[in-house]
Formats: sequence, structure tokens, C-alpha cells
Amino acid sequence: VVFNNAKIVFWDFDGVIKDSNDVKTQAFIDLFDAYGSNVVQAVVAHHIKNGGISRFEKIPIYLESYAGQKLNDDIIAVYLKKFSNMVVQKVIDSSWVPGALNTIKNKRPSQKFILVTGTPHNEIRIILETLKIDRYFDIIYGSPSKKGTIVKQCLDSFSVNGDDCLYFGDSYTDFSAAKTNGVPFV
Repeated sequence: VVFNNAKIVFWDFDGVIKDSNDVKTQAFIDLFDAYGSNVVQAVVAHHIKNGGISRFEKIPIYLESYAGQKLNDDIIAVYLKKFSNMVVQKVIDSSWVPGALNTIKNKRPSQKFILVTGTPHNEIRIILETLKIDRYFDIIYGSPSKKGTIVKQCLDSFSVNGDDCLYFGDSYTDFSAAKTNGVPFV
């Protein structure tokens, strides 16, 4: 499908619109630095291998499996808050992926742009509003929503075939969400 003819364009955010993947990686390094280099290496390796998966899933794994912490809601909440505080402004300040902003601003009136990201919903709203690009997206889905489920729900609710859409992503999670739903992946 040619971009201009796509009825729905699904967008990931980090690494697709903003070159912000390294911001998230550095935040995980800083967050787990106190546990030593072996823990940091394991956290980074898992994070990079599992791009597109929410921090809501990753942080409990890192705390329990890698850092040896007993989990409870309070400790998870503390780490989630610290992570958010580390990344929001840095994501806003990160470079645009070349061509992304121009492509977004040249959206055709007949197209639906749907943002599907592992970033928490309230956080991505703040980021998009600050960047003044929220108005280009018809629907914004942040974590904890699952990407594959979101794509299916959107195709069903708009009665659109997957092959009439495009999905811009940069992770296996994005690729899987597109492929499962018959959406061409870029």
C-alpha cells in the first residue's frame, strides 16, 4: 500500500517519531546502577531485545529477577515514577527521526493516524501536547494497552482491511502487531 493511500497509519513513537530509544536505555541504566554492572548489563540486554514492551512489564522483571528485590506495589510505583521523571523532558528534547515530523504534518484528511506506543498513556499525551503534534493523531494508545490488540480493535471498529493500512515501527513488538493483523510494516 502506498502511504498516501493508507486508510489507517499506525505509528510507534520512540525510534519512529522521536530518536528517543537511547533516552529510555540510559534511564534503565541509571535506575539500576546501584545494583552493579552485571544487573545493568542484563537489564539493558533485555530492554533492547524487547523494545516496544512497556516499562510496566519490564521494571517488575528487572527488580525481581535481576536485582533480587521482593516485589510489592510500592517499590514498583517508586521505580516507575523515577523512570518517568528521568525520561519525559529528555524525550521531548530528543531529535526528530528524519522525515517523521514532515510526514505527520502532511497527513491526508481521509487518513486516520493512530499512535500505538509502550509509553504510558498519560505520559505520551503530555509529550505529544508539548511537541504540538497531538492534533495529528485521531487516536492515541499508550501503555498498558497491547499493540496487537489495539490494531485489531481499530481495524474492526473502522471496518478496514489490514492491507489498506501501514504500520511504522522499530521493534519486534511492532512488527508482530502488524503481521498478526495483516498490516504492511515499515
